[in-house]
Amino acid sequence: MKTNTIHLLEIVVLFVCFISCESKDEKLVRQAGELINKQDLEGAVQLIDQAATLNPENTKAYLLKCKVFLLLNSNIQADEYLEKALTDTEYDSDGDLFFEMGNLYAKANQYENAIRCYQVAVRNGEEYSHSYALTSNPSPGAETKWFRSFSFYFFALGNAYAMNGDCREALNSYNSAIGAANKGMQSRDLMQEGVDLAFSGEKKDRIDYREYVGAFLYNRGLIFSQLNQFSEANEDLNQAKELNYIRELALDQSKINCKK
Repeated sequence: MKTNTIHLLEIVVLFVCFISCESKDEKLVRQAGELINKQDLEGAVQLIDQAATLNPENTKAYLLKCKVFLLLNSNIQADEYLEKALTDTEYDSDGDLFFEMGNLYAKANQYENAIRCYQVAVRNGEEYSHSYALTSNPSPGAETKWFRSFSFYFFALGNAYAMNGDCREALNSYNSAIGAANKGMQSRDLMQEGVDLAFSGEKKDRIDYREYVGAFLYNRGLIFSQLNQFSEANEDLNQAKELNYIRELALDQSKINCKK
């Protein structure tokens, strides 16, 4: 009973700290993100501008402004705020917002900017792995869950490289995605848990993580084929089929044109 009481007090203290320790600009950015999700872009911009005025180094404020302009198809303005965000990327501690922005740029076929965002997501994610995710969170399965999420950073980066014709870089990124995935599959009790669909946005759907890994292997197989490494390509493609890879995450091989 005493142990449970201590744990309860720790949770209360953390919650109170979250509420009271959140700076004004951080609160405005959080509220702006909520407004964007509600399609209130004008209201979101007002809060973002207030946050940036309070703290000109708030990376997330500039990323959210970039997101708004991308949603409005105003690419020049979006790129302007992306450049501001890239001057100080540490604010996005685990890289999740840069990952999201990379997805938006990739959806708009702006692969060079997508690559830049994913690179930051990967770098911040690696730092996060060695700081909070694997040392400060002792909950069961924390490491497994983090590496499952982190593997998508590399996978998305590989896709962007592939679509941009940088096949060698794509291969390196897919290797890293599969390496992170292997760490994320070490816990047998979580094998069937699945993860949220990272690209569809339909969080209600859950799929066995191995089917995602199948997509990692499938896309790597396509790159091996492009590089005339047919033995490796066949091995990856066959294993992807065995894992019942997610077809929606597979690249269109006809759109991959490796730069010489």
